[in-house]
Amino acid sequence: MIKLINNGERNFCLLNLTDPQLKIEEWDENNQIGKIFRKTVESLIERVSPDLITLSGDLSYADDFASYKKFADYFDLF
Repeated sequence: MIKLINNGERNFCLLNLTDPQLKIEEWDENNQIGKIFRKTVESLIERVSPDLITLSGDLSYADDFASYKKFADYFDLF
């Protein structure tokens, strides 16, 4: 478990992303939906500089485990 400790300089900033529901094919580099998702996420992270990113809701369509793996790999970059 990672414990966040506030050093008193600023409040914690959390970024919650919910219900992206990407299919595995939308993770392809050339897929427009995936490009928009990644650009939006990267822009939000750059602007907000969150201390913690959470994901909630439906990440993908039912039982699309390949897409779940792509989510995990992508967010591990941050």
